[in-house]
Amino acid sequence: MREAREAQDLRNRRGGRAAGFAEFTGRLFEHLPRADQQRWGQVYLHGLLATPGKKSVRRMAETVTSSLTASQSLQQFVNASPWEWEATRRELMGWTGERMDTRAWTLAPAVLPKRGAHSAGVHRRFVREQGRTVNCQLGLGLFLAGDQGQVPVDWRLHLPERWTADEEMRRRARIPAQASSQALWAQALDLVESLAARPGVVRAPVVADLTTVTD
Repeated sequence: MREAREAQDLRNRRGGRAAGFAEFTGRLFEHLPRADQQRWGQVYLHGLLATPGKKSVRRMAETVTSSLTASQSLQQFVNASPWEWEATRRELMGWTGERMDTRAWTLAPAVLPKRGAHSAGVHRRFVREQGRTVNCQLGLGLFLAGDQGQVPVDWRLHLPERWTADEEMRRRARIPAQASSQALWAQALDLVESLAARPGVVRAPVVADLTTVTD
């Protein structure tokens, strides 16, 4: 009887988490105009959370669905399907603000190691924590932080000048015309100013440590 109750409790918890996740992703992607876009948005987020190791589109599709065409459909959603990501970020900020007392805005860089040279923004950079120079992309995230944890609500990809000055590289990587190269500190300031300009966002102290990477 005890084992049966524990198994049922586990099923209930899993069912509750699944329902909560469905509600969360439904809110994030409900602005998308087509039902298939909403579905693949949910699959994409599920894949990011559930796939261990390298999160390629193929591996994410294999992890969360048994569909034989999932990889192609997910690739289409990520790379070619037109959808407004800004609306998704607004919903994420609203969802976070409703559930967490924001005590700080935190900024943190993310080093994404790369083997090749064709991903947008890839370059060689010294990373202090690793004590060596790595081939990588560099992202910068802005988080709302509280007692319950931290939630990323905005982020940018750092673009070295060679990626914005070369028209052919911009074209191949589909870098928007308005994207420019910025120092990391300037990019951080831009993130903070953009968040501060949003209506309804709780103001809080800004905490940042950008010294783990060296320009």
